[in-house]
Amino acid sequence: MLIRNRSRFVVAAVVMSLLSCSAKKSVNVNTAPPKTTYWVVVMWTLIGTGYISEVCPLPVDDKESIAVAARAWGASHRGLMALEDSVHGFATQEEAEKFRREKRYIALELNSAELSKYLCINHPSLPPTDYWVVIMIGNDGDYISDVFPLPAYDDADIVAAAHNWGYGKGFQIDDKGAYRFASQEEAEKFRREKGLPALRLSLESLNKYLCALKPSSSKADTPPK
Repeated sequence: MLIRNRSRFVVAAVVMSLLSCSAKKSVNVNTAPPKTTYWVVVMWTLIGTGYISEVCPLPVDDKESIAVAARAWGASHRGLMALEDSVHGFATQEEAEKFRREKRYIALELNSAELSKYLCINHPSLPPTDYWVVIMIGNDGDYISDVFPLPAYDDADIVAAAHNWGYGKGFQIDDKGAYRFASQEEAEKFRREKGLPALRLSLESLNKYLCALKPSSSKADTPPK
């Protein structure tokens, strides 16, 4: 009987040890830092003069986000413009520097610190307080968005963000094109009753433009070079 009890004790100890090791290993899952992309942005004046940014290493692998941030920055810097096609991401600093040298555009004082002010990096995710629906005017009539659950924004913020998204895509919005509701159900009911074609503006895209409207001046939001 004593030998049998000892055997059970040994087996239990081995099982507990294995479970402990397994638990320790699971702690390290998904702890890898965000991948850095080395961005170079080409910007233009209205008369077609080309400018080029510094190499901007950022933990963002999304061309639309960088283009939105660059356009927002350029609006207050001589009205410089950038499209998604003029935003270039590279896997290494060396590749980005080589591309930058070969282009021979005028050097622009746009770096990762400036770009990151207009990006949703390290911004807290706040719970929604309002449910928005946007109606925009296309080339062939009105279009209606999905319901957007968002934290507190003014009507003017939503209109400005939607306007900036629609610029160059053939969509416009008037000053009363954003509709605020207290619940998802009310917003969905309004959307169904309108019966308009769907607007391909996602919540993810709208958030990028909302972040760019009010740049952060906090150094905590700026990733190191």
